[in-house]
Amino acid sequence: MSLDGLASIHAEIVVRHGQWQSSGDMTVAGLSLNHSGDQLSSEQVEIVFGPIGSALPEQKIQSIDMQGWHYTAPLKPLTMNESANEAEADEPGPYWWATLLHNHNWHIGALNLDGGVISVGREDSQWAGGLALHAEGIQADALSAFNLQGRVNGGLLVVDGQWNPLSTRPVYVLKARLTHANPFFLNDWLQASGMPRLIRGRLSFSLNVGKGKTPGSHIAASRIQLTRGMVEASIFPDDPLLGRLGYGLADVLARLDDGRGRAVVIFDIEDNELYRLPDLRRFGAAMQQAIQAGIKKGSTTSGRAEAHHDEARIRLHESSGLSHNERTRLRKLWRQLKAHKDWILDLEPTWTGKTLNAPLIGRIRYTQALIEGFMHDRGISAGRVFPIWPTQQNHAEDLGFIHVLIRSPR
Repeated sequence: MSLDGLASIHAEIVVRHGQWQSSGDMTVAGLSLNHSGDQLSSEQVEIVFGPIGSALPEQKIQSIDMQGWHYTAPLKPLTMNESANEAEADEPGPYWWATLLHNHNWHIGALNLDGGVISVGREDSQWAGGLALHAEGIQADALSAFNLQGRVNGGLLVVDGQWNPLSTRPVYVLKARLTHANPFFLNDWLQASGMPRLIRGRLSFSLNVGKGKTPGSHIAASRIQLTRGMVEASIFPDDPLLGRLGYGLADVLARLDDGRGRAVVIFDIEDNELYRLPDLRRFGAAMQQAIQAGIKKGSTTSGRAEAHHDEARIRLHESSGLSHNERTRLRKLWRQLKAHKDWILDLEPTWTGKTLNAPLIGRIRYTQALIEGFMHDRGISAGRVFPIWPTQQNHAEDLGFIHVLIRSPR
Protein backbone atom coordinates (compact mmCIF):
# COMPACT_ATOMS: atom_id res chain seq x y z
CA MET A 1 0.00 0.00 0.00
CA SER A 2 1.19 3.54 -0.74
CA LEU A 3 -0.14 6.77 0.72
CA ASP A 4 0.68 10.35 -0.31
CA GLY A 5 -0.67 13.76 0.63
CA LEU A 6 -0.05 16.88 2.68
CA ALA A 7 -1.69 16.81 6.12
CA SER A 8 -2.36 19.64 8.56
CA ILE A 9 -3.32 18.49 12.07
CA HIS A 10 -4.68 20.49 15.00
CA ALA A 11 -5.11 18.34 18.08
CA GLU A 12 -5.24 18.41 21.86
CA ILE A 13 -3.49 15.47 23.54
CA VAL A 14 -3.82 14.58 27.21
CA VAL A 15 -1.65 11.96 28.90
CA ARG A 16 -2.54 10.58 32.34
CA HIS A 17 -1.09 7.56 34.10
CA GLY A 18 0.52 6.30 30.92
CA GLN A 19 -2.71 6.55 28.88
CA TRP A 20 -3.36 9.15 26.19
CA GLN A 21 -6.47 10.76 24.73
CA SER A 22 -6.85 13.20 21.85
CA SER A 23 -9.39 15.31 19.95
CA GLY A 24 -8.94 17.64 17.00
CA ASP A 25 -9.18 17.99 13.26
CA MET A 26 -7.06 17.15 10.24
CA THR A 27 -7.02 18.40 6.64
CA VAL A 28 -5.33 16.38 3.90
CA ALA A 29 -4.64 17.98 0.52
CA GLY A 30 -3.76 15.95 -2.57
CA LEU A 31 -4.57 12.56 -1.06
CA SER A 32 -3.42 9.54 -3.08
CA LEU A 33 -3.96 5.98 -1.87
CA ASN A 34 -3.02 2.83 -3.78
CA HIS A 35 -3.76 -0.71 -2.62
CA SER A 36 -3.68 -3.94 -4.69
CA GLY A 37 -4.61 -2.20 -7.94
CA ASP A 38 -7.26 0.06 -6.40
CA GLN A 39 -6.51 3.79 -6.50
CA LEU A 40 -8.21 6.58 -4.56
CA SER A 41 -7.35 10.26 -4.82
CA SER A 42 -8.99 13.37 -3.43
CA GLU A 43 -8.42 17.10 -3.71
CA GLN A 44 -9.14 17.60 -0.02
CA VAL A 45 -10.21 15.57 3.00
CA GLU A 46 -11.35 17.12 6.28
CA ILE A 47 -11.59 14.91 9.38
CA VAL A 48 -12.89 15.88 12.82
CA PHE A 49 -11.91 13.27 15.40
CA GLY A 50 -12.12 12.53 19.08
CA PRO A 51 -12.04 11.35 21.57
CA ILE A 52 -9.53 8.71 20.54
CA GLY A 53 -7.00 7.13 22.82
CA SER A 54 -5.26 4.12 24.27
CA ALA A 55 -7.76 3.31 27.04
CA LEU A 56 -11.08 4.13 25.39
CA PRO A 57 -13.67 1.45 24.57
CA GLU A 58 -14.15 2.99 21.12
CA GLN A 59 -12.34 5.41 18.82
CA LYS A 60 -14.55 8.23 17.50
CA ILE A 61 -14.42 10.19 14.28
CA GLN A 62 -17.07 12.88 14.27
CA SER A 63 -17.05 13.43 10.51
CA ILE A 64 -15.12 12.75 7.31
CA ASP A 65 -15.70 15.16 4.42
CA MET A 66 -14.03 14.38 1.09
CA GLN A 67 -14.17 16.68 -1.93
CA GLY A 68 -13.18 15.95 -5.53
CA TRP A 69 -12.49 12.26 -5.09
CA HIS A 70 -11.61 9.77 -7.82
CA TYR A 71 -11.62 6.00 -7.42
CA THR A 72 -10.04 3.81 -10.12
CA ALA A 73 -10.63 0.05 -10.06
CA PRO A 74 -8.63 -2.48 -12.08
CA LEU A 75 -10.20 -3.67 -15.33
CA LYS A 76 -10.93 -7.40 -15.30
CA PRO A 77 -11.89 -8.75 -18.75
CA LEU A 78 -14.43 -11.51 -19.17
CA THR A 79 -12.84 -14.81 -20.21
CA MET A 80 -14.10 -17.46 -22.63
CA ASN A 81 -14.81 -19.79 -19.70
CA GLU A 82 -15.12 -19.22 -15.98
CA SER A 83 -11.65 -18.47 -14.66
CA ALA A 84 -10.04 -19.88 -11.54
CA ASN A 85 -10.26 -16.46 -9.90
CA GLU A 86 -14.00 -16.33 -10.51
CA ALA A 87 -14.52 -19.82 -9.12
CA GLU A 88 -12.59 -19.01 -5.96
CA ALA A 89 -14.60 -15.87 -5.23
CA ASP A 90 -17.48 -17.63 -3.47
CA GLU A 91 -17.20 -15.74 -0.18
CA PRO A 92 -16.30 -12.07 -0.38
CA GLY A 93 -14.14 -11.18 2.61
CA PRO A 94 -14.18 -7.93 4.56
CA TYR A 95 -12.64 -4.81 3.05
CA TRP A 96 -9.00 -4.44 4.14
CA TRP A 97 -9.64 -1.00 5.65
CA ALA A 98 -12.79 -2.26 7.37
CA THR A 99 -10.77 -4.93 9.18
CA LEU A 100 -8.42 -2.29 10.59
CA LEU A 101 -11.27 -0.08 11.79
CA HIS A 102 -13.30 -3.02 13.11
CA ASN A 103 -10.46 -4.42 15.20
CA HIS A 104 -10.02 -1.12 17.04
CA ASN A 105 -13.76 -0.42 17.39
CA TRP A 106 -13.89 2.80 15.41
CA HIS A 107 -17.12 4.83 15.16
CA ILE A 108 -17.68 7.33 12.33
CA GLY A 109 -20.49 9.81 12.94
CA ALA A 110 -20.89 11.10 9.38
CA LEU A 111 -19.25 10.32 6.05
CA ASN A 112 -19.72 12.81 3.19
CA LEU A 113 -18.02 12.18 -0.15
CA ASP A 114 -18.86 14.77 -2.82
CA GLY A 115 -17.78 15.47 -6.40
CA GLY A 116 -16.74 11.87 -7.02
CA VAL A 117 -15.70 9.92 -10.11
CA ILE A 118 -15.36 6.16 -10.58
CA SER A 119 -13.15 4.82 -13.37
CA VAL A 120 -12.25 1.31 -14.44
CA GLY A 121 -8.85 0.42 -15.91
CA ARG A 122 -7.68 3.99 -16.55
CA GLU A 123 -8.38 7.28 -14.83
CA ASP A 124 -9.86 8.72 -18.03
CA SER A 125 -12.17 5.70 -18.53
CA GLN A 126 -15.01 7.04 -16.41
CA TRP A 127 -17.97 4.87 -15.52
CA ALA A 128 -19.68 7.31 -13.16
CA GLY A 129 -19.33 10.97 -12.25
CA GLY A 130 -20.87 13.69 -10.10
CA LEU A 131 -21.09 11.15 -7.30
CA ALA A 132 -22.19 12.07 -3.78
CA LEU A 133 -22.14 9.48 -0.99
CA HIS A 134 -23.55 10.26 2.46
CA ALA A 135 -23.65 7.85 5.40
CA GLU A 136 -24.28 8.19 9.14
CA GLY A 137 -23.52 6.16 12.25
CA ILE A 138 -20.86 3.83 10.85
CA GLN A 139 -19.66 1.37 13.48
CA ALA A 140 -18.71 -2.28 13.88
CA ASP A 141 -21.48 -4.82 13.29
CA ALA A 142 -24.30 -2.27 12.92
CA LEU A 143 -26.25 -1.15 9.87
CA SER A 144 -25.89 2.52 8.91
CA ALA A 145 -28.08 4.48 6.52
CA PHE A 146 -26.48 5.67 3.29
CA ASN A 147 -27.37 7.38 0.03
CA LEU A 148 -25.43 7.50 -3.24
CA GLN A 149 -26.36 9.62 -6.25
CA GLY A 150 -24.59 10.43 -9.49
CA ARG A 151 -24.56 10.10 -13.26
CA VAL A 152 -23.50 7.15 -15.40
CA ASN A 153 -22.91 8.21 -19.00
CA GLY A 154 -26.04 10.32 -19.20
CA GLY A 155 -28.11 8.11 -16.88
CA LEU A 156 -29.19 8.84 -13.31
CA LEU A 157 -27.87 6.55 -10.56
CA VAL A 158 -29.60 6.46 -7.16
CA VAL A 159 -28.83 4.04 -4.33
CA ASP A 160 -30.57 4.13 -0.93
CA GLY A 161 -30.20 1.67 1.89
CA GLN A 162 -28.33 0.44 4.92
CA TRP A 163 -24.82 -0.97 5.08
CA ASN A 164 -22.34 -2.10 7.73
CA PRO A 165 -18.92 -1.72 6.07
CA LEU A 166 -17.09 -2.25 9.38
CA SER A 167 -18.48 -5.73 9.85
CA THR A 168 -16.35 -8.80 9.23
CA ARG A 169 -19.28 -10.04 7.11
CA PRO A 170 -20.71 -6.97 5.33
CA VAL A 171 -24.47 -6.99 4.79
CA TYR A 172 -26.77 -4.67 2.87
CA VAL A 173 -30.37 -3.59 2.59
CA LEU A 174 -30.72 -1.42 -0.46
CA LYS A 175 -32.59 -0.20 -3.50
CA ALA A 176 -30.49 0.81 -6.50
CA ARG A 177 -31.54 2.04 -9.90
CA LEU A 178 -29.85 3.34 -13.01
CA THR A 179 -32.05 4.90 -15.69
CA HIS A 180 -31.35 5.57 -19.37
CA ALA A 181 -27.54 5.45 -19.38
CA ASN A 182 -25.63 5.31 -22.63
CA PRO A 183 -23.72 2.00 -22.65
CA PHE A 184 -20.51 3.56 -23.97
CA PHE A 185 -18.79 3.42 -20.57
CA LEU A 186 -18.63 -0.38 -21.01
CA ASN A 187 -16.70 -0.25 -24.29
CA ASP A 188 -13.15 -0.47 -22.89
CA TRP A 189 -14.17 -3.55 -20.91
CA LEU A 190 -15.97 -5.05 -23.91
CA GLN A 191 -12.93 -4.53 -26.15
CA ALA A 192 -10.54 -5.96 -23.54
CA SER A 193 -12.81 -9.00 -23.29
CA GLY A 194 -12.83 -9.55 -27.07
CA MET A 195 -16.42 -8.39 -27.58
CA PRO A 196 -17.79 -5.73 -29.95
CA ARG A 197 -18.44 -2.25 -28.61
CA LEU A 198 -21.98 -1.07 -27.98
CA ILE A 199 -22.52 1.90 -30.29
CA ARG A 200 -26.14 2.67 -29.40
CA GLY A 201 -28.66 1.97 -26.70
CA ARG A 202 -30.08 3.06 -23.36
CA LEU A 203 -29.23 0.95 -20.34
CA SER A 204 -31.39 0.73 -17.21
CA PHE A 205 -30.78 -1.38 -14.13
CA SER A 206 -32.50 -2.01 -10.80
CA LEU A 207 -31.42 -4.00 -7.76
CA ASN A 208 -33.48 -4.53 -4.60
CA VAL A 209 -31.97 -6.39 -1.65
CA GLY A 210 -34.24 -7.27 1.27
CA LYS A 211 -35.95 -10.04 3.17
CA GLY A 212 -36.48 -13.27 1.28
CA LYS A 213 -39.48 -15.57 1.07
CA THR A 214 -38.25 -17.89 3.84
CA PRO A 215 -37.43 -16.78 7.41
CA GLY A 216 -33.84 -15.74 7.90
CA SER A 217 -33.11 -15.36 4.20
CA HIS A 218 -32.59 -12.44 1.88
CA ILE A 219 -33.33 -11.95 -1.80
CA ALA A 220 -31.57 -9.78 -4.35
CA ALA A 221 -33.92 -9.00 -7.24
CA SER A 222 -32.28 -7.61 -10.39
CA ARG A 223 -33.56 -6.27 -13.69
CA ILE A 224 -31.36 -5.16 -16.61
CA GLN A 225 -32.77 -3.59 -19.77
CA LEU A 226 -30.97 -2.42 -22.90
CA THR A 227 -33.23 -0.48 -25.28
CA ARG A 228 -32.36 -0.33 -28.99
CA GLY A 229 -28.93 -1.78 -28.35
CA MET A 230 -26.62 -1.96 -31.34
CA VAL A 231 -23.04 -3.25 -31.61
CA GLU A 232 -20.35 -2.37 -34.11
CA ALA A 233 -20.39 -4.45 -37.28
CA SER A 234 -17.44 -6.82 -37.47
CA ILE A 235 -16.35 -10.38 -36.68
CA PHE A 236 -15.24 -11.16 -33.12
CA PRO A 237 -14.03 -14.77 -32.90
CA ASP A 238 -12.70 -14.23 -29.35
CA ASP A 239 -16.02 -13.06 -27.94
CA PRO A 240 -16.15 -14.92 -24.57
CA LEU A 241 -19.93 -15.21 -24.80
CA LEU A 242 -19.37 -17.77 -27.58
CA GLY A 243 -17.84 -20.12 -25.04
CA ARG A 244 -20.21 -19.29 -22.21
CA LEU A 245 -23.51 -19.05 -24.09
CA GLY A 246 -22.89 -20.38 -27.59
CA TYR A 247 -23.64 -16.98 -29.14
CA GLY A 248 -21.69 -13.74 -29.50
CA LEU A 249 -22.91 -10.46 -28.05
CA ALA A 250 -24.73 -9.36 -31.22
CA ASP A 251 -26.68 -12.63 -31.42
CA VAL A 252 -27.42 -12.58 -27.68
CA LEU A 253 -29.02 -9.13 -27.97
CA ALA A 254 -30.97 -10.27 -31.04
CA ARG A 255 -32.36 -13.34 -29.28
CA LEU A 256 -33.26 -11.39 -26.13
CA ASP A 257 -35.15 -8.74 -28.10
CA ASP A 258 -38.81 -8.61 -27.07
CA GLY A 259 -39.98 -7.29 -30.45
CA ARG A 260 -40.06 -3.71 -29.20
CA GLY A 261 -36.33 -3.10 -29.30
CA ARG A 262 -35.71 -4.10 -25.67
CA ALA A 263 -33.37 -6.80 -24.37
CA VAL A 264 -34.44 -7.57 -20.80
CA VAL A 265 -32.83 -9.87 -18.23
CA ILE A 266 -34.55 -10.49 -14.87
CA PHE A 267 -33.15 -12.71 -12.12
CA ASP A 268 -33.24 -13.23 -8.35
CA ILE A 269 -30.63 -14.52 -5.92
CA GLU A 270 -31.81 -15.88 -2.56
CA ASP A 271 -29.48 -16.63 0.36
CA ASN A 272 -29.92 -18.08 3.82
CA GLU A 273 -27.94 -15.27 5.41
CA LEU A 274 -30.20 -12.31 6.06
CA TYR A 275 -29.54 -9.28 3.84
CA ARG A 276 -26.27 -10.65 2.47
CA LEU A 277 -25.41 -9.00 -0.82
CA PRO A 278 -24.25 -11.67 -3.28
CA ASP A 279 -20.69 -11.37 -4.49
CA LEU A 280 -19.99 -10.46 -8.10
CA ARG A 281 -19.31 -14.06 -9.14
CA ARG A 282 -22.73 -15.24 -7.96
CA PHE A 283 -24.33 -12.16 -9.49
CA GLY A 284 -22.64 -12.88 -12.82
CA ALA A 285 -23.54 -16.58 -12.71
CA ALA A 286 -27.21 -15.79 -12.02
CA MET A 287 -27.28 -13.25 -14.84
CA GLN A 288 -25.69 -15.77 -17.22
CA GLN A 289 -28.35 -18.37 -16.35
CA ALA A 290 -31.10 -15.81 -16.96
CA ILE A 291 -29.58 -14.89 -20.32
CA GLN A 292 -29.36 -18.56 -21.32
CA ALA A 293 -33.04 -19.01 -20.46
CA GLY A 294 -33.94 -15.91 -22.46
CA ILE A 295 -31.96 -17.08 -25.47
CA LYS A 296 -33.85 -20.37 -25.54
CA LYS A 297 -37.18 -18.54 -25.56
CA GLY A 298 -36.06 -15.92 -28.07
CA SER A 299 -36.07 -15.93 -31.84
CA THR A 300 -33.45 -15.14 -34.44
CA THR A 301 -35.44 -12.16 -35.69
CA SER A 302 -34.62 -9.08 -33.64
CA GLY A 303 -35.85 -5.56 -33.26
CA ARG A 304 -38.74 -3.74 -34.76
CA ALA A 305 -39.13 -2.15 -38.14
CA GLU A 306 -38.74 1.62 -37.88
CA ALA A 307 -39.89 4.44 -40.12
CA HIS A 308 -37.90 7.61 -40.80
CA HIS A 309 -39.84 10.90 -40.57
CA ASP A 310 -37.64 13.98 -40.46
CA GLU A 311 -34.05 15.01 -39.94
CA ALA A 312 -31.62 17.86 -39.31
CA ARG A 313 -27.88 18.36 -39.42
CA ILE A 314 -25.90 19.97 -36.60
CA ARG A 315 -22.24 20.82 -37.18
CA LEU A 316 -19.67 19.48 -34.75
CA HIS A 317 -18.95 21.85 -31.86
CA GLU A 318 -15.87 22.01 -29.68
CA SER A 319 -16.93 24.30 -26.85
CA SER A 320 -19.60 26.67 -28.17
CA GLY A 321 -23.35 26.32 -27.86
CA LEU A 322 -25.95 25.74 -30.54
CA SER A 323 -26.48 28.54 -33.04
CA HIS A 324 -29.86 30.21 -33.61
CA ASN A 325 -30.35 28.33 -36.87
CA GLU A 326 -29.46 25.01 -35.25
CA ARG A 327 -31.91 25.61 -32.42
CA THR A 328 -34.59 26.45 -34.98
CA ARG A 329 -33.98 23.14 -36.78
CA LEU A 330 -34.08 21.19 -33.54
CA ARG A 331 -37.23 22.97 -32.39
CA LYS A 332 -38.98 21.69 -35.52
CA LEU A 333 -38.03 18.11 -34.59
CA TRP A 334 -38.99 18.70 -30.95
CA ARG A 335 -42.55 19.66 -31.93
CA GLN A 336 -42.92 16.33 -33.72
CA LEU A 337 -41.54 14.37 -30.76
CA LYS A 338 -43.92 16.21 -28.45
CA ALA A 339 -46.88 15.35 -30.67
CA HIS A 340 -45.93 11.66 -31.07
CA LYS A 341 -44.94 10.06 -27.77
CA ASP A 342 -43.59 6.86 -29.36
CA TRP A 343 -41.22 8.66 -31.74
CA ILE A 344 -37.51 8.65 -30.97
CA LEU A 345 -34.36 10.48 -32.00
CA ASP A 346 -31.09 9.03 -33.33
CA LEU A 347 -27.94 11.17 -33.20
CA GLU A 348 -25.74 9.66 -35.89
CA PRO A 349 -22.25 11.17 -36.28
CA THR A 350 -20.37 11.89 -39.48
CA TRP A 351 -16.68 12.73 -39.19
CA THR A 352 -13.85 13.77 -41.45
CA GLY A 353 -10.08 13.52 -41.29
CA LYS A 354 -7.52 10.73 -41.35
CA THR A 355 -8.17 9.12 -37.97
CA LEU A 356 -10.94 8.88 -35.43
CA ASN A 357 -8.93 10.16 -32.47
CA ALA A 358 -9.86 11.15 -28.92
CA PRO A 359 -10.29 14.93 -29.60
CA LEU A 360 -12.62 14.17 -32.51
CA ILE A 361 -14.66 11.72 -30.44
CA GLY A 362 -14.83 14.42 -27.77
CA ARG A 363 -16.30 16.91 -30.26
CA ILE A 364 -18.86 14.35 -31.42
CA ARG A 365 -19.93 13.46 -27.89
CA TYR A 366 -20.02 17.15 -26.88
CA THR A 367 -22.30 18.01 -29.81
CA GLN A 368 -24.55 15.04 -29.07
CA ALA A 369 -24.77 16.23 -25.46
CA LEU A 370 -25.83 19.70 -26.65
CA ILE A 371 -28.69 18.13 -28.63
CA GLU A 372 -29.66 15.88 -25.71
CA GLY A 373 -29.70 18.89 -23.39
CA PHE A 374 -31.86 20.89 -25.82
CA MET A 375 -34.44 18.12 -25.90
CA HIS A 376 -34.27 17.42 -22.16
CA ASP A 377 -34.91 21.09 -21.34
CA ARG A 378 -38.13 20.84 -23.36
CA GLY A 379 -39.46 17.72 -21.68
CA ILE A 380 -38.13 14.95 -23.95
CA SER A 381 -36.94 12.01 -21.84
CA ALA A 382 -33.37 10.73 -22.24
CA GLY A 383 -34.95 7.36 -23.01
CA ARG A 384 -36.14 8.75 -26.35
CA VAL A 385 -32.81 10.21 -27.50
CA PHE A 386 -30.11 7.81 -28.76
CA PRO A 387 -26.57 9.05 -29.39
CA ILE A 388 -24.56 6.74 -31.66
CA TRP A 389 -20.87 6.08 -31.00
CA PRO A 390 -18.67 6.96 -34.00
CA THR A 391 -17.01 4.19 -36.01
CA GLN A 392 -15.12 3.97 -39.30
CA GLN A 393 -18.45 3.50 -41.07
CA ASN A 394 -19.35 7.11 -40.20
CA HIS A 395 -16.38 8.59 -42.08
CA ALA A 396 -17.04 11.21 -44.78
CA GLU A 397 -14.84 13.36 -47.01
CA ASP A 398 -16.39 16.80 -46.82
CA LEU A 399 -18.08 17.80 -43.53
CA GLY A 400 -18.43 16.57 -39.96
CA PHE A 401 -21.85 16.83 -38.33
CA ILE A 402 -24.49 15.07 -36.25
CA HIS A 403 -27.31 13.65 -38.34
CA VAL A 404 -30.43 14.05 -36.16
CA LEU A 405 -33.06 11.53 -37.30
CA ILE A 406 -36.62 11.09 -36.10
CA ARG A 407 -37.77 7.46 -36.18
CA SER A 408 -40.84 5.55 -35.10
CA PRO A 409 -42.03 1.92 -35.04
CA ARG A 410 -43.93 0.98 -38.18
